[in-house]
Amino acid sequence: MPQPREQRSIDDDAVASIRECYAQGQYETAIEKARVLLEQACDHAELLNIVGACHLKLGNFDASEACLKQAEQAAPQSADVDNNLGVLHQMTGRRGDAERSFRRAISKAPGHGEAPLNLGMLLRSQHRLKEAEHVVRSAIAHAPGNHEALNALGLVLKDLGRYDEADAAYRHALALRPQNAAYRLNLAVLLLHQGNWIEGLPLFEARYESGLENVFSSPPPVSFPQWRGERLEGASLLLWPEQGHGDQIQLVRYVRKIKDLGAKRVTLVCSAATRSLFATLPEADAVIAREAFDPSTCPPHDFWTYFWSIPFSLRETPVSIPANLPYLRAPRNAASKWERLMPRGRMRVGLVWKGNPNNANDVARSLPSLKTLERLWQVEGITFVSLQKEASGADLQREMGDRFIVNLGNRVADFSGVAAIVSRLDLVIGVDTAAIHLSAALGKPTWILLSNVGTDWRWTSAGSTSAWYPGVVTLFRQDAEETDWSGVVARVAHALSLIPTLVK
Repeated sequence: MPQPREQRSIDDDAVASIRECYAQGQYETAIEKARVLLEQACDHAELLNIVGACHLKLGNFDASEACLKQAEQAAPQSADVDNNLGVLHQMTGRRGDAERSFRRAISKAPGHGEAPLNLGMLLRSQHRLKEAEHVVRSAIAHAPGNHEALNALGLVLKDLGRYDEADAAYRHALALRPQNAAYRLNLAVLLLHQGNWIEGLPLFEARYESGLENVFSSPPPVSFPQWRGERLEGASLLLWPEQGHGDQIQLVRYVRKIKDLGAKRVTLVCSAATRSLFATLPEADAVIAREAFDPSTCPPHDFWTYFWSIPFSLRETPVSIPANLPYLRAPRNAASKWERLMPRGRMRVGLVWKGNPNNANDVARSLPSLKTLERLWQVEGITFVSLQKEASGADLQREMGDRFIVNLGNRVADFSGVAAIVSRLDLVIGVDTAAIHLSAALGKPTWILLSNVGTDWRWTSAGSTSAWYPGVVTLFRQDAEETDWSGVVARVAHALSLIPTLVK
């Protein structure tokens, strides 16, 4: 085994200064300082590793890999270098290389603080939940007070459906770090997942505490106060968007309830992609795209609130969800232009197989490709319609071969266009995305394929129906032990084959 090359002497204080820059997020400063020192000792493994980690944080993947490979040569026994290489490989989609790097790091340093957790979360994203649990538990065995490992264990145990154990793991992590907002949020999600809104919703407000600021949204630049459940009779309220389009589509139902509680004026701020769709809501007095929101021209309101804070402020429970469907409608006369693009005489089924790639759980919740749904093509009498916005004709042909599909998703400008298409369909099938929420909000039969990893709490822990969309949504869940989508797709194909063909 090659031995590390002898390092030239470099002032320890200078290296410590660079470590401090990295710890404080001053990555470019750290790189520049290290560059000067590396001119004196080009094979200084720790500096090369720090520079590689800095480039990784900045998204400079090629530069990061070059530095980390040099560091690996200079210090082949360094678990830190292997761990950073694993993170790099994972971020660039090389999951096999990432797993090998993390395992090398663990073999060199079984008690390494980060590598077991990184490996555990990588395995979790691949639905290898039992393996993930084993790896994370080994990290806890080496360091029983490792609160990060306890939190990670909670995530895996939740996916495995072992909710009491997950609850204990989260609460142990919180006992060690009671101010950690992320741990509090994870516990909230677990409680909500089980239908415990009384304890879960107050904890869910942790999503805007220190450490999570601007992760889900940033507050509106207004001077009036945030609504905390005060009486709404005669009040004016500004609703401020957070998280994704799907969250806004799901929660816009509360505009009517807020008006029914006596609010005199409701201003709805939303994403630009949902503005024209939400403009059809009769209870909204004004609908403004967030991108066009100007605080200087916004009239004073009594309060503002985040979308997801509305259930908390109203002290909602699962049985009080306003679930009269449909609560959204396609703009008038918008559907006719899509009708001529879809064949008559066959059942029309919309498909959505991928969500927003920026979603932290997207690798687990989205299908690998449209080809994953290939078993559905065997069901006779159906015209499939792609609602996938990014899918080109070439993409679809590559995935479906000679099987016919109507590609409409990449022809719409916003969600009012999607609503118009969905209004002409008989059924929509897809993963947990905004288009799926829209289909259900329109009252269209909607089948949702749910991953066993990071399942959103709004779909609860079991069952095939949803309190948010009663009589409309059917849930097809991955079992805890499933590592791919084949079982779910088989169940969907069977259910589809049982539907009588609709003749238009």
